[in-house]
Parts: sequence; C-alpha cells; structure tokens
Amino acid sequence: MVWVGFLFLVALVVAALVRPLLGRGRPMTGGSDVEVYAAQLAEIDADKSRGLIDDDSALAARAEVGRRLLRADKAERQQRRSVAAVRWSALAVIVCVPAVALSLYVSVGAPGYHDQPLSARVAPVNTESMDVLLARAEERLTEDPDDVEGWLAVAPIYQRMRRYNDAALAYARINSLLGDDAEWLGLQGENLTFANDGIVPPEAEVLFERAMDENFIAARPRIFLAIAARQQGDFDEARERWKWLLDRSMGTENWLGIATAELNRIDEAEQAETVVAAAPSAGPVAGAPEAQMIAAMVQRLADRLESDGGTPQEWLRLVRAHRVMGNEGKAVQALVAAAEAHPEARAELLAAPESNGLALPESVQ
Repeated sequence: MVWVGFLFLVALVVAALVRPLLGRGRPMTGGSDVEVYAAQLAEIDADKSRGLIDDDSALAARAEVGRRLLRADKAERQQRRSVAAVRWSALAVIVCVPAVALSLYVSVGAPGYHDQPLSARVAPVNTESMDVLLARAEERLTEDPDDVEGWLAVAPIYQRMRRYNDAALAYARINSLLGDDAEWLGLQGENLTFANDGIVPPEAEVLFERAMDENFIAARPRIFLAIAARQQGDFDEARERWKWLLDRSMGTENWLGIATAELNRIDEAEQAETVVAAAPSAGPVAGAPEAQMIAAMVQRLADRLESDGGTPQEWLRLVRAHRVMGNEGKAVQALVAAAEAHPEARAELLAAPESNGLALPESVQ
C-alpha cells in the first residue's frame, strides 16, 4: 500500500507539471496568415496580368504584402519551434520525475524505519523577514551587477512588494544581460505602467512594440497596447487589438476578464461621447428622457474615473459632459481632480476648450 501511495503521488506531481506545458504547446486557432498573404500575392499578379493595375502599383503592393508575409512566416516558425520544445519538455518531465523520485527514495529513504517523535521532526522556524533577505540579495547584486540569476530572483519580489520602479529596473538589467526577450520586455513595460498609476507611458509602449518584434504572438504586450489605445481615445485600434487576441484565445486565459472590462469601457466611452456630442453645446439639456439618459452616462463615467482613474482626455470628456448638463460646479470639481491626478498635464487641461469660462479656485489657476 505504501508503494501504491507513492506511485499515486508521483503521478499527481507529473500531471501537475505536464498539464500547463501541454496547454502552452497547443497551436493557436485560426487560419494561417502565411496562406492569406501568399494568396494576396497571387491576386496582385493576376490583376497585373489583366491590366487592372500598373507595374508601379503592383510592385508597391507586392512589397507591402511581402513584408507582412515575412513577418507572418517568422511568427509561425517561432510558434512551431515553441510547440516542439514544450512537447519535448513534457516528455522529459514524464520520464525524469518518476526516475529521480524513485532513485532518491531508494538511496535516501527508509520505508521500514519507525516514526520519530514530533519534537525531533519539527524544523526550526526561519525568522528572517523578506526585507532582510531582499537586502542581502541587493547587497550581492551591488557587488556583482552581472549576476543575472540574482536579478531574475529579485525582480518578481519587487513587483509583489509594489516596488514597480525597482522591478522595471531589474527587468531592464535582465534584458541588457540576456538580450531582448519578449517576456522580460513585457514585464519591464508592465511595471512602468503600474508605477504610472495604470496609465501606459510612451516608454512602456516602445518596450511592448519591441516585445512584439521578438514574439509576434505574445499576449502581454498586445494587452497593454490595447489598453494604451483606449486610454488615448483610439477606440477602433483598441477594439481591433482585443479582437486579434480573442480570435486566437482558447477560452482559459487569465486575461479574458481584463478583455471584457476593457471592451465595456470602450463601449461606455463611445456611448457617452455620442450622447454628449448630440446634445446642445451650451446650456442644460432639455427634455426629461434625454436628460436622464445623458445623466446616467455621465455618472458612470464619473464613477469609473473616481475609482480607477483615467487619462487627461477622459477627464476632459467628463468636464464637457457636466457642462452640457448645466452642472458647472461638478465640471469645476472634475477639472480640479484631473489636475491633481495629472500634474504633468495641468497646463494642457487648463488650456483645453472644455475648461474655458470655468470659475476655477486659485490653487488650480
């Protein structure tokens, strides 16, 4: 019975290790982009032969489609190599884990040995705090700044401790030591975004673009670039980026909740803009049904900005909405909140058309 129990535990461990590997090794759903671009090249040649396009237009079109074809082919080859590596890793786990466990138990274990008293089996508790251990690791990294294993160890600790700037610097050091990698570039940009109160800064966008160049199908950079597009008011681009991810999703990704929330935000912002744009530009909105509809839209936008924050453009959208509703006092409050949330954009906020004529307090003027 003891050996049956051991075999059952080993099987559980192997299953726990192999399952995520096999999940990562599944090919992405959807058609082949290479086939699509190859078909486009054939169509261009056919159009040229029929005289529908001239030589210059055909050459330009072939160059553009050829560039996309090369990128798609590179992405598919990377994916195939990744799938093969994951499957070999799973096979190695299935073979090695039971073999290592059995050899260690046979050489070190003693199944016939009686239980020891509890007092003899309780290990002393390590009372060192995470701060002390991290301080020691930082001291070692100061002495040896090229210790990539040390940086790989402290970077996620910094992130868990919400020391996002330190985490971003650690991942930047990892990239400099190991060369650009989509995972480390994405994590560096992610921590720069967290350090910026969830607003994707330009330097993080550059990192996410570099990450996509390294791994075209990586999810993290695409997610943050979609968020950045929404924050900048480019709703079409944001929705298109989410569509690309969702079309290739297996339905189990941990970012699906983020996608749903972001798409709801986009819909909410577009609806608010549509309703406010259709309302009179000066004075309170007339008509009870219309006023109630706009008020509900405005309140949802205000609640979200108050709880989650937003970009300067989103705050200005709220200021204008309040003014359309005839709530000058709430418009002033929204502008003050925007200036406090984005001191770097204070001049831009005050100079915006939405702010003209507002009686602002001296602390903001």
